[in-house]
Amino acid sequence: MIKETRKKKGSSSSRLKKIINEKVARLADKTNKKNNDLIESINYAKLIQEAVLPERDRISKAFPNSFILYRPKDIVSGDFYWFG
Repeated sequence: MIKETRKKKGSSSSRLKKIINEKVARLADKTNKKNNDLIESINYAKLIQEAVLPERDRISKAFPNSFILYRPKDIVSGDFYWFG
């Protein structure tokens, strides 16, 4: 009787572990996909930003005593322009 109870506990415990592992794997896959989608979107925003911003030599010709400070935090820079 005790052996049967232990077998049932062991099998239900292993089934529960299997279910949990499957759910964790599905959530990890979902999270990775969302992360990849987000990174792709940010990279596309960077491409748009680079296309919209004027070239450095054009800025230097228009404003000879100027400089450009371009320091994106990770991939894309904030849109901040200052002329003085």
